[in-house]
This record gives sequence, C-alpha cells and structure tokens, in this order.
Amino acid sequence: MIALFQWLREQRRGIALLIVALCGLGGLAAWQLPAAILPEITFPRVKVIAGGGERPGDDMMRAVTRPIEEVLRRVPGVLEIRSTTSRGSTEINLDCTWASNMDLTLQRVQGQIEAVRTRLPAGTQVDVRLMNTALFPVLGYSLTSDRRSLAQLRDLALTRLQPELSRLPGVSEVVVQGGRRLEARVTLDPALLQARGLDPAAVADALRGVSELQSVGLIDANRELYLGLVDARPVDLATLGALPIPVTGAAPVPLATLGVSRVRALSSARPRGSAHQRASAAFGEHNHPRRRGAELVTVASRRDSGRRSRRDVLRPIESHPRLRGQRAG
Repeated sequence: MIALFQWLREQRRGIALLIVALCGLGGLAAWQLPAAILPEITFPRVKVIAGGGERPGDDMMRAVTRPIEEVLRRVPGVLEIRSTTSRGSTEINLDCTWASNMDLTLQRVQGQIEAVRTRLPAGTQVDVRLMNTALFPVLGYSLTSDRRSLAQLRDLALTRLQPELSRLPGVSEVVVQGGRRLEARVTLDPALLQARGLDPAAVADALRGVSELQSVGLIDANRELYLGLVDARPVDLATLGALPIPVTGAAPVPLATLGVSRVRALSSARPRGSAHQRASAAFGEHNHPRRRGAELVTVASRRDSGRRSRRDVLRPIESHPRLRGQRAG
C-alpha cells in the first residue's frame, strides 16, 4: 500500500494531466449533446383515431369502436386497450411494453385496420399514429382582422400560408383551425319539381356533375406543354342559378326556376380526429389574445421528426421573404 501511494506521488503530474484531459473531453461531449424543448422520444403507445361524421355515440360504439378493438387485440405486445367514443369520433389508445419495437407494432396495427376496414360504415376515416413529441405543434399563427370575415381569413390561410409553411425545411404538417366555410344552400320547390317531372336526386346529380375540375390533356404550344383544365364550377349565386338542369323530354331549365339559393357560413371547429391538435394548447402553440370584434383563424405547424428543436423550425420561417411581415388586412 505504501508503494502504491509512493508511485502515485511520483506520477502526480501525469495523473493531473490525465484528469484535466478527461474533464476537457467530457465538456466537449456535453457541448455537442443535442438539446431540445421537445426531445425525440417515442412512447410505447399507438393512437387510433376514427371519424364517422355526425354518427351518434351509441352507433359509433357498435359499428366502429367494437370491430376495431376486436382486431387490435390480436396485435402482439399490446398490454392495454382504452377507447373513448363520442358523437362521430372514436379514439383508441394501445399501450405496449417499453421493450416493444414500435415501428413494427405500428405496421401490425395498420394491417389489422386495413383488414377490418370493409366492416366499418362507409365514409369512416381511420388514422393511426405513434405517440411522440413530434406530434404536437411547435408554432402557431393567429390571423385576426377587423375588415375580413372568418371565411376570407380561412381561405387566406389555406391558399397562401399553408403552402408556404409546408415547403419550409423541418415542417412536416400544417393544420388550419377555426374560421368558416362558405356553402351555397339550394331550397327546391316541390311543386316546380313535380311540374317538370324532376326529383331532388336528379337535381343533386346535375349539380354534382358540374362541381368537378377535369383535365382535357396536354396542349403543345410555344415549345412547352400546357395542362388544359375544364372548370364549370359556379363562382357566385348568379352562376349557380343559371346552371341547366336536364329535363326528360324537354329543354333544360335553369336551377333558379326550381328553387332559391342562399349562401351560408359553416363554422370550422377544431377537428376531433387529431391527437396533436388536442394537445396544442399545452405544447408550444402561441395563443394570442383576441381583440373584441376581431375574427380569428389559427395556423399550427408541426415539426419534422428530424429537427432537434423548435429553433430549427423557427429559423427558416423568420427568414422567409414571403412570410415575413405578411398581413391579412
């Protein structure tokens, strides 16, 4: 023991140099460690979200929740299945063991969902996602205006802000919440329909046929190829009222002669089929105070899983020339 202490005393300079080198390497490694407000962590949970429109809760339980739960019990590694069913919406959480391969579990869950999809009611939308921190929005914009309506603000967010934000590096999804959607409502007169031998279904089919945007192919001109589109969609109530409705054995009649058309605004509530939207208030979304009498639309962006921090998403947004200082009016 005395010899050991004697050797340490003789090599004290080398030992001190070794300790300093180890401390320097530790500090360098700590400086290079990734740091983020929302680190990349995948929880052993899979969330299944199904939307069925305005279907009642009891009907959703029988037609959607129970068939999905039955097939999900076959997935290996699932410890517990919990579901929440409401009007037009079903959320199912699958808790797995921490040692499970979540990518493989996600593929198995998706396979079981595809197997049961034929048993679900028509129009049911099912979304399957892994629970991780990248699901939650990291940045939110609130559009307010004293002069523009909610429908105009929503159109601005969908046609201008959402495409620009989607192109930025590090942004995987942009969600527009709130606002209103304009809808033309046609009220038909039963007496006028009976006089011309029509029924509401025939009028609906005629309107559905003119509400599509069709391609006529490529046009070669000026040494370039142009895509030709045929757009017969009405742009206002006058154009909608002038749409011809075919009548059997007679000339087509304008839609305005069969009823009354009105425009109404539908509220666009926050979608119930998105997990990261439900938790947006608690995970980094900026909720600006709304001025009295002002209209409000929120645009929330979700970061890509490859981005380490919120700053990596903010940096290209702040430097984008078309997004900086842009106002709705």
